[in-house]
Amino acid sequence: MLVARLDNAGDVLLQGPLVRAVAHGAERVVFLAGPAGAAAAELLPGVDEVWTWACPWILGDPPPVDADDLAALTERIRGLAPDEAVVSTSFHQSPLPLALLLRTAGVRRISAISVDYPGSLLDVRHAVDDDLPEPERALSLARAAGFELPPGDDGRLALRRPLTLPRDLHTRGIRSAESHECADLVDLAPGYVVLHPGASVPARAWPPERCAEAVEALADAGHRVVVTGGPGERALTARVAGTRGLDLGGATTLAEMAALLDGAAAVVVGNTGPAHLAAAVGTPVVSLFAPVVPASRWAPYGVPHRAARRPVRPLPRHPRPRLPRARPPLPDLRDRRRRRRGRREAGGRMKVLVWHVHGSWTTAFVQGGHEYLLPVVEGRGPDGLGRARTWDWPASAREVTPEQLRAEQPDVVVLQRVRDLELVREWLGREPGRDLPAVFLEHNAPGLDDGAAPVPHTLHPVAGRSDIPIAHVTHFNRLFYDNGRAPTTVIEHGIVDPGERWTGELARAAVVTNEPVRRGRTVGADLLPGLAAVAPVDVFGMGLAGLHERYGLDPARVALFDDPPQAAMHAELARRRVYVHPVRWTSLGLSLLEAMHLGMPVVALATTEVVEAVPAGAGLISTRPERLWEGVRTFLHDDDAARLAGKAARAAALERYGLGRFLRDWDELLAEVTR
Repeated sequence: MLVARLDNAGDVLLQGPLVRAVAHGAERVVFLAGPAGAAAAELLPGVDEVWTWACPWILGDPPPVDADDLAALTERIRGLAPDEAVVSTSFHQSPLPLALLLRTAGVRRISAISVDYPGSLLDVRHAVDDDLPEPERALSLARAAGFELPPGDDGRLALRRPLTLPRDLHTRGIRSAESHECADLVDLAPGYVVLHPGASVPARAWPPERCAEAVEALADAGHRVVVTGGPGERALTARVAGTRGLDLGGATTLAEMAALLDGAAAVVVGNTGPAHLAAAVGTPVVSLFAPVVPASRWAPYGVPHRAARRPVRPLPRHPRPRLPRARPPLPDLRDRRRRRRGRREAGGRMKVLVWHVHGSWTTAFVQGGHEYLLPVVEGRGPDGLGRARTWDWPASAREVTPEQLRAEQPDVVVLQRVRDLELVREWLGREPGRDLPAVFLEHNAPGLDDGAAPVPHTLHPVAGRSDIPIAHVTHFNRLFYDNGRAPTTVIEHGIVDPGERWTGELARAAVVTNEPVRRGRTVGADLLPGLAAVAPVDVFGMGLAGLHERYGLDPARVALFDDPPQAAMHAELARRRVYVHPVRWTSLGLSLLEAMHLGMPVVALATTEVVEAVPAGAGLISTRPERLWEGVRTFLHDDDAARLAGKAARAAALERYGLGRFLRDWDELLAEVTR
């Protein structure tokens, strides 16, 4: 068996339960690790051999792609001839590049978690709850591949034992005359407190001055304090240890660090490898979390711990960070007593009739476990656009003509326009909600349709029907529509994660908007001159022709990128320093959520659902344009502020708008309406 995890030591340590499950069902386990994770792999029970490889698509400081290097690894795996492989990745990483290499090397069975369509690269494509703790997420992959923990294994983290503390470790910490006083005060008999101030990602580290204060406070309370760190953190650990703690920065190997943590009464550490190393030896942990990753996934596992949030630095006069939580997905439909019987068991694989109306939303929707029937008509008009041409959709999203649709006999229809009701009657001879289970998905904010009553008196088109529930994409929309007798729920957006790609290398603001000349004030096109006065602006979207002339924009300050493919737009957005969302009235722009997933700092009008979707730490929201422009200036000139805000934006977006939660909510709703 080959098990692969190619990033940091902490990530590798969290694979311990997976490795033990695989080892229980395999004769031999070879662990493929990255340079930073190889030492951790050596400590895992169940690993027989560790291979080290610097992966150019996983590492934070990746080597260039080298054809000879790829060929050498392929041949080495071919020589190993593993029966199968389990590829473990973080939620933002793709297993598919490595799966392609493994398949080329002749590996017959490959298992991985993948939100991307894998084609023939994976034999087991595992879907997983995004909120699972990382060890449980990994163990669920092992189980999906057919491996279970041995009897009596509780699934906690563990290391090979015995762990031996070097006899000379105490003296390794004496590096200056100043530290001799500390050496007399701190011994390494079990019961000391370890404080580890560094982190593999700077945004996750507690400020050095606060760490130094913690050492003083612990020492004042009568604790022996040991300060640890890597070889590159010796200046940091010396500063933090002062004269009250024993400085062991750069003095231990990973195995020695494990032995040191094993003798500690508690460990104070950020969200980084030693937190998981402490958990693996059973030592209680106080873990200091920055709001850039969810603690539910990465908190120390299986030991007593306290995970405290460290707020990022806010912009001037802005509220402190808060991370929004997803609401219960189906608050109103629980009381419905509709029961439908048919040839399909409720909750199983369905044939779902859905029109391609909004490409980004449909991209997420068709990632689920059903068959998706997409009408296509001659000329690909609004009644049937068929499959997308600029998004990557799985093979389960199939084009069907109106003539073919009747033979398909869909189990349920997702309506998105009043016109869809007419098409179902015409093409299938069935009445949505009565003869065919149906949901009306409402994308739009109220009051935008011709002839609609003004907000908040806008009556929804199916408000008079009780047999078709309305699924709103935001809580704001459900609140402001008059939904009448129709049952309602909210299923918030889900995003196919484009990955954390922000570089901010271009000191420019990015805006995404469609048809700004026609839609004008609705999408905030009139605010672009004010934005362009403080920053160069790049506008992406459809229907941009005439924007310069309509609003007197200088082409030297405002560049237009008309209708780029989604992947190309994501790549370009990630190069811009800040994302600006000037829209006054919309449900919730998917491009805003995509920018947050990319790790971009956000400056947005505090209108409609934006006030719920964007936490303060992710940037700045306000109803005052001058405040927005102040935020843009801050991010253009403070790269650290932009980076921290972008990480908070990504963490919030993943937590609330993750694809797994979105698909589960839709599965639950579809199962409910088809009973």
